[in-house]
Amino acid sequence: MTASHHQAETRGDDAPFVSRTCPPWCVAAHGVQDGEEDWIHSSEPVMVTGMSARACMSIDPDTGAVDGPYVLLGESELTMDETRALGASLIELAGLDPVPGRDLG
Repeated sequence: MTASHHQAETRGDDAPFVSRTCPPWCVAAHGVQDGEEDWIHSSEPVMVTGMSARACMSIDPDTGAVDGPYVLLGESELTMDETRALGASLIELAGLDPVPGRDLG
């Protein structure tokens, strides 16, 4: 059990809901903040060319409404489909032959 899951379980009110719906990638410390800020699930950040990227989503404990998941990349909010498309495009660019006929390994 992660620290965030333990904190959610030891808090009253909506904490059991937050704990039950916390995705396995979430590292947020639930139970520290009140209201919607406590419902936000967030992954560890990864650095991409000097920008932080992380997955996030929220689940309303009253309605069960899900917002996300999204990937926050710098100032941009990408859907998972947009994130996969960006990743595929970057992999394609990385595979371009910079000098046709030369093996640059």
